[in-house]
Amino acid sequence: MRRMWKCGLVVVLVACGSKDGGGGGAAVGNMPSELGDWTPKGAVEAWQGSWTTRMNLSDTIRLSESMVALDIKGEGAKAFDGKTEFPLGFEIDSPCTASFKQAITEGSLKGGTSSHTKQFVIKDGKLLAAEGAAGMRKGKAAVVCTIGMDAVHTVDDKGACKKWSNTFDRWSSKDQKCAWTSENGKDVLTVGDGSWSHKLIADGDLLMNEQFAGQVKSGAHAKVASYDAAKQAVTAQMKSK
Repeated sequence: MRRMWKCGLVVVLVACGSKDGGGGGAAVGNMPSELGDWTPKGAVEAWQGSWTTRMNLSDTIRLSESMVALDIKGEGAKAFDGKTEFPLGFEIDSPCTASFKQAITEGSLKGGTSSHTKQFVIKDGKLLAAEGAAGMRKGKAAVVCTIGMDAVHTVDDKGACKKWSNTFDRWSSKDQKCAWTSENGKDVLTVGDGSWSHKLIADGDLLMNEQFAGQVKSGAHAKVASYDAAKQAVTAQMKSK
């Protein structure tokens, strides 16, 4: 497996291989129970429909992702960047990440697949999606998803923390540093240490870092009444620039 960074999104390039959907055909990837048990009820359904979101559908690395129109139906999706429509695969591949698979049709990587990842949580039945660090907790136990190659972390109720990796559909874990603290009257979970750490603030049973919460507030990933309405918003933004 080859991996590279692409404007904060992990791009996985694979020649072959796929995940089997779980839950009676739902777009949920294979996960060990230690992760799968955290997957929010109704996550697949919450993602269905039309959205405006940020995504780089080009194979060229950019400094920032552009707004695109996104339409999700079952395990398939399509996205429109203002000029071209792209078919995508859709999958919940961890308790707090969804991936959109795009076939690479040109260049030296032709035949591979790029993967556009979004972190997400479900609040009162509503999808909150963005880039950053986000997750959920049950008391002091928690699961957190971050941008990065080892992007899923779990903490058990005794404080033992693990960082999870998925290579060719095989999950593995190793010990990680995590710590609960309090800040301005709120519980805070720090995952990792040093410059690669992520600080998430608790909002009830949800956990979000500043980047994720800021994108949610700004509507970086927003529900739209229809795919046509999403495409119109993308086209209007392109004209304004």
